[in-house]
Amino acid sequence: MKTITVTSQKGGAGKTTLCRNLACAMKGKVALIDMDEQGTLTAWHEARSNGDLTLVEGITSDTLKSALEQLKTLKYGVVIIDTPPSVHDWLEGLMKLSDLVLIPVRPSPDDLRAVGDTLALVESAKANFFFVVSQAKPRTRLIPEAIRVLAQYGKVAPVIIHDRTAYQLAALDGIGITEKSYGKATDEIKELSKYVIKQMPK
Repeated sequence: MKTITVTSQKGGAGKTTLCRNLACAMKGKVALIDMDEQGTLTAWHEARSNGDLTLVEGITSDTLKSALEQLKTLKYGVVIIDTPPSVHDWLEGLMKLSDLVLIPVRPSPDDLRAVGDTLALVESAKANFFFVVSQAKPRTRLIPEAIRVLAQYGKVAPVIIHDRTAYQLAALDGIGITEKSYGKATDEIKELSKYVIKQMPK
C-alpha cells in the first residue's frame, strides 16, 4: 500500500482538488482520509454517487498510524490524505509515514514566500516529496518563475494544474475530472497521476 499526503501551509493552494482528482485517476482500491477540519474532501465524497472510493472517517492524529495499518491489511493499494492549511505538530509524523508528499503551490510571490514552513517539515521528516504548481492562471508569466524558484528546493512536477472552471464543475457533481471528459483539465490530472506513480517507491 502506498500512502500519499497532500500538504501546504498556505490556504487556497489546491490541496483538496489534487486529493479528489488523483484518487479518481488511480487504479485499484483507493481510500481517502480528510485531516482538514474544513471537511471539503468529506463533503465532496458525500456528494458522490459512485461508491468506488472509501472515505475513512473519524481519524485523528493519534489514530492515524493504526488506521493506515488496518487499511493495508484490507488490501488497499493507495491512501490519499488531505491536510489542514496550518502547522500542526503531528504533520511531521504523518510525512514520515507517507511514501510520497505532494506540495501544491500557487505561482504567486506570496505563495512562494510561504512555502518555507512546509519545506522545513518535509525536510525534517526526510520525506519523499515534490512540488506541484497549482491554481495557475493560463499563460501567466509567473509560472516559469515559480518553477525556477521551487526547483532550487526540490523536484517540481512537469505538469501544471491550471485554474479552470472544469475542476469546480466536476466537484459540484461529486466526480473526478478524469471520470468525464473535461478537455485540458482531464489531461492535466491524467499526466500528473502518471508522474505520481513514477515518483512512488517500488
